[in-house]
Amino acid sequence: MPIIRLYFEKIFLYDNYITSNFNSNIFIIRLLLPIVSEENIIEKLREEIDVIERHLKILKIIVNDGPIGIIKLSEITGFPPHKVRYSLRVLENHNLISPSSNGAVATEGTEEFINEFKNILKEIVKKLENLENALD
Repeated sequence: MPIIRLYFEKIFLYDNYITSNFNSNIFIIRLLLPIVSEENIIEKLREEIDVIERHLKILKIIVNDGPIGIIKLSEITGFPPHKVRYSLRVLENHNLISPSSNGAVATEGTEEFINEFKNILKEIVKKLENLENALD
């Protein structure tokens, strides 16, 4: 199979097209960039907040009621087991919980994380309030 190498001498971007001068031939390539709309950004933000909320709900239950397993967490939270399992994996990867034979337990750094996270949330709330005020 031959190896094809393309060397572009000039590339110009205009109106979602790239034109290139390649061996005196003009090639026009349509850019296939995803359209990022305001609705997409807001929806993505909502989804991320939902995931963080799920992680924190599960973490709080583990802190208060641990050790606790996936099935019991699923029953308490109403989240499907696969989402609980994912959240547990994320929390474990961040050293906030550790597995035990009786279920997940909080680590020594969990309380410090929760306090730091509360402070971060306060900062975010202030920024959102400033943003809202800027729209008035």
